[in-house]
Amino acid sequence: CVGLANRSALIRIPKSNCPSGVNIEFRAPNPQVNPYLVFAAIIRAGMLGVEQELKLRPLINENAYKLNVAESLPTTLEEAINIARNSDFLRSALGDEIYTRFLNVFS
Repeated sequence: CVGLANRSALIRIPKSNCPSGVNIEFRAPNPQVNPYLVFAAIIRAGMLGVEQELKLRPLINENAYKLNVAESLPTTLEEAINIARNSDFLRSALGDEIYTRFLNVFS
């Protein structure tokens, strides 16, 4: 989810006093996340959105911690790995070799 001044949103775009620049914060809930893999996936998601002319979901203002399960991130490593194993999107974002090596770490 994306929000402007919402500190509970996964991706936050804070207010800026600089008219020529924008800051974007990735507020991963887990400090063990690999930022390179995460940003590869975020960039790929953005590219797909542009290529497919997808509309951005509305920015959230409510507390992201109170969203329903379908709108939230996995809460366990096992759940995240199971989702990753079945993700064509993640495979395309990371490429076959990195995707396979990444998942082999958890085998």
